[in-house]
Formats: sequence, C-alpha cells, structure tokens
Amino acid sequence: MSGSSKMRWGIVSTGGIAEQFTRDVLRLPDHEVVAVASRSVDKANAFADKFAIKNRYGSYGEMFKDAEVDGVYVATHHPLHARDTIDALNAGKPVLCEKPFAMSQAE
Repeated sequence: MSGSSKMRWGIVSTGGIAEQFTRDVLRLPDHEVVAVASRSVDKANAFADKFAIKNRYGSYGEMFKDAEVDGVYVATHHPLHARDTIDALNAGKPVLCEKPFAMSQAE
C-alpha cells in the first residue's frame, strides 16, 4: 500500500455496480477511492465529481499506470472482465473483479 495506511482503490468503469462498490468503500476507515477510469473522460469526471475522487481517466490503461492506485475494482460489462483484469494484473495492480471473471472455460 505504498507507504499509505489506507488501501487506495481505482475503479474501472462507472456503472451501477461501480457506484455501489464506491459507496461501500467510502464507509471503510482504512480504504479510499483515489481514481476512476471510463471509456469516456466525461463519464469519469461525472463519477469522480459525485464521489470526490481526485484522479480521473478516459482509459483504463492510463489508470493502471497511476502510482497512487494500490488495487483496482473491475466493474465493466461481463464480457470485458477477463481482458480488463488481465490488463490490470499485467500493469502490476492487484484486482478485485466483479463476477464473472470469464465468460467461458476457454477464456
């Protein structure tokens, strides 16, 4: 957790599940949400404004490079979970992925 006493989360996507997760995380004293990413910077900004999140990104890859993010929560559409989770892991970020992780055994 990079010298911080709090777990610093980045949120991948801005839908309803992402909102619920963010609301819940903000209730925890040892966690904070420091970044949000969306395919649209306008959506990321709207989400960030709603929850007072400092860092906003118009791509997931940009957020995965953010040194302030200790781990990410993947809340994209189900068919994108594996791709987005693998991309975050390849960037060195621990991941909590909304279910399902993959759409098939092969994936």
